[in-house]
Amino acid sequence: MKHARRAFTLVEVTLLLTLGAALLAPALAAARRGDSKTKCQMNLKQTLVAGMNYAVDFKDSLPTFWWTPDSPAPGDRPRADDLEAAARQGENIIRRSAKVPEFQAPAAWQPHAAWSTIVIASYMDVPLTDPMTVCPQDPVRSAWLKGEAGPKPPHEAWRYSSSYSLSPSAHTPGSFTPDGGLYKQGADHSVVEYRPGDQKSYRLKPRRLGEVMFPSQKVLWSEDIAWHTEGGPRFALDPAATPALGFVDGSVRVAQTSTAMAAAYTGPEGEQPAMVKYVPREFLGEPAAGKGLEFDGAFRWTKGGMSGRDFR
Repeated sequence: MKHARRAFTLVEVTLLLTLGAALLAPALAAARRGDSKTKCQMNLKQTLVAGMNYAVDFKDSLPTFWWTPDSPAPGDRPRADDLEAAARQGENIIRRSAKVPEFQAPAAWQPHAAWSTIVIASYMDVPLTDPMTVCPQDPVRSAWLKGEAGPKPPHEAWRYSSSYSLSPSAHTPGSFTPDGGLYKQGADHSVVEYRPGDQKSYRLKPRRLGEVMFPSQKVLWSEDIAWHTEGGPRFALDPAATPALGFVDGSVRVAQTSTAMAAAYTGPEGEQPAMVKYVPREFLGEPAAGKGLEFDGAFRWTKGGMSGRDFR
């Protein structure tokens, strides 16, 4: 005897769909994170390749600010040293390329790390806020990129900053100079200390690819925050972090920071430890993990500069 098949009630269907969605949610979230991680690495790869193309067109020079205190720029403000000259060049690029003629650089702006991508964007004639400069998991910069208001930054210059930082070795000499010239980490991870030296012998200028001795071991670009670290985002120099890294040989790899070689400043008095204190910037959505701790400078402050190496 055949029994009639009972149809599912609306309540049962709803429960089944809800249960299915709950079971699928972790997998879908993981897939989205995977897609975001892949996209982040692709964006970094684009930035890296664009920078290499820039070097080909500009006599082997790496893509960063090159104005000096004496560079001709009609109508521009005076520049006391190379760092201030870089700030004036960044201001000039934003005024021209972003069509914001009234833009004024923030006081004591140090643009080399987070803003060297605007040099590349200007060279490529693409928007300064091109998607290739932002990791999709970077919440604040991604919101700005989409035209959303997002958190208000302390200065509009931050809207043109990148998720990817250029290594300081791309624009500094390999060692401090005898006249007191230096460029090193300041009070926290977002500040540097620069002294041109009594004889102004320590110059900030683009280094050349020809100086690199270990292209597959020297990091040129890195995430400032390792957004895809398992367990949650961390400051890239945190030993537990797994940032995306762009190497001089053109490769992009994810590596745990604890496997990087120790950083050091070198100068007339020998080597000095290069430590970095992490103080998260809330307006950028930087994670609280590691707040107030000091970390080895790892691939940020490469011992030997461009001729050194960050990984074995």
